[in-house]
Amino acid sequence: MKEKTKFVAFSTQKGGAGKTTLTVLAASYLHYVKGFNVAVIDCDYPQHSIVEMRERDLKMKEKTKFVAFSTQKGGAGKTTLTVLAASYLHYVKGFNVAVIDCDYPQHSIVEMRERDLKLALEDEHYKRLAYEQFTRLQKKAYPVVESNTKEALADADYLLPQGDFDYVFFDLPGTINNEDLIHSLAGMDYLVAPISADRVVMESTLNYAVVVKEHIMGREKSRMKGLYMLWNMVDGREKTELYQVYEAVMKELDLPVLKTFLPDTKRFRREQNASRRSVIPDERAVYAMEHGGRT
Repeated sequence: MKEKTKFVAFSTQKGGAGKTTLTVLAASYLHYVKGFNVAVIDCDYPQHSIVEMRERDLKMKEKTKFVAFSTQKGGAGKTTLTVLAASYLHYVKGFNVAVIDCDYPQHSIVEMRERDLKLALEDEHYKRLAYEQFTRLQKKAYPVVESNTKEALADADYLLPQGDFDYVFFDLPGTINNEDLIHSLAGMDYLVAPISADRVVMESTLNYAVVVKEHIMGREKSRMKGLYMLWNMVDGREKTELYQVYEAVMKELDLPVLKTFLPDTKRFRREQNASRRSVIPDERAVYAMEHGGRT
């Protein structure tokens, strides 16, 4: 074992040269990104900075909830739900939120944030809207980090010490046969799977949820505390009996369903058009969020 294991030290007489930082960066990169098994021995008495950082991170991690909207079926609304939930908790309810966008290659949330920033910098109309919003809410925009399933948890660990975050949302792809996705799912506190009353969507999402429940949730290395199904894009014209049948199936599979029903609406799907519809919430949008969707 000792012949295989390499002992490495960053060391110098001069304080402030960065040896502690280099130790953490090298260990984290080799462990989280390259997949090597790594350990750190902190001999820097009396401060023991790395031990102190780890203890602080563990306390922070216990407080911060990792949440993902995830499903195998494209078009189920997981990206939209991620943005809406993060924005509602951050801007309306006052929580500190971050988003890790792992939905490669489109990275829709990162793209939206870059577009918003460009508009706010280049267009006086959007610059004024952004200024009014942040002045009214007294909150900066929440961070959005571009990532992938392999580096998602490492990116979250790197982000946590930079802010007192209550929630970190992950926009994950849905290919369950991806080993990196399984590792990321095991690192979530809560997983929400959007569903709609469509046979193809239901079959795909139920299969996905059962696999997560049986093979990830409850395992020793998993921190997942809850898996929930969420009715999304609900068509008011569909019969109540149809939803009751589906809910009976989910009850039989021991998959809890949230009581919230999100209606099918084109409101959050439309992109901007020539009428200058803003991606930055106006007064009516904020009012609607504060009053449960009523305008």
